[in-house]
Amino acid sequence: MDVDFYTGNLHKWAFACKGTAFLWVNPLHQQFIHPLNTSHTYKMKFPEEFFSRGTNDSSTKFIAASSALDFYERLVKIIIFSQF
Repeated sequence: MDVDFYTGNLHKWAFACKGTAFLWVNPLHQQFIHPLNTSHTYKMKFPEEFFSRGTNDSSTKFIAASSALDFYERLVKIIIFSQF
């Protein structure tokens, strides 16, 4: 994709926990993007700066996102193959 930013939710389309989403930022812009809430990860590399969000249980959403995308991929294959 030739875009600057891309974001989407996973709770609606990939059956993940509410509040589970993703953000992709073109490497050209990553140095300017920081979380609204800063912590000990401030000024770390782009993805690491977003890993810890205070008392928010983000690890559950991170795990759920991966599992939800795997499930979604299997579901789409089942739907596609069932049409033929």
